[in-house]
Amino acid sequence: MIAVAREGREAAENWKTIPNDAVRLRKALKCLLRTGERLKVCYEAGPTGFVLCRRLREAGMECLVVAPSLVPGKPGDRGKMDRRDARRLAHFLRSGDLTEVTGKRRRQGPITRCGNGHLRRFLVEAAWHYRHVPLLSKELRRRNQRLAPGVQRIAWEAQKRLNKRLYHLLHSGKSVQKAITALARELAGFLWAVGQEEQLLAAS
Repeated sequence: MIAVAREGREAAENWKTIPNDAVRLRKALKCLLRTGERLKVCYEAGPTGFVLCRRLREAGMECLVVAPSLVPGKPGDRGKMDRRDARRLAHFLRSGDLTEVTGKRRRQGPITRCGNGHLRRFLVEAAWHYRHVPLLSKELRRRNQRLAPGVQRIAWEAQKRLNKRLYHLLHSGKSVQKAITALARELAGFLWAVGQEEQLLAAS
């Protein structure tokens, strides 16, 4: 889903849905360039990695990659909804409230057949844990005391978001295998965000 937030104060709008294909995405975005407006693009970090960002920049487009856990949200927002999330990204990109992350020091290994097989299996197996309703047990709270507040926040956000995402996918008719694979892709983004948090702490 592509959403657009044009200059001014108008609300962000859902514009077009296209398949996950870099060539078709570039063609779609070029339609916006014809209006003569400055185009700035962003997407959440995940299995796509920074490959898409580099291709868009090579095509002359300004592109940012942001961590899902760093995107501002409203208290009432629950779960993942592509149409709403796309509008939210467009809105905060226009207002300058998104935090850009970079791919430096990061080895690319998307969850695809050409990616890291061991990592792919680990993420898929880990995604099964999100079948359970998010709950901070006494033992988890004890373990969390050893973690940085930022890491705790990302982990809790992942529990809530991925559990609701799985529920939504299964009740919309998706097979269990496809649903778990989708969760594994999103989980990669959260793990990446944790890694960024740890790098920032180490550098401080």
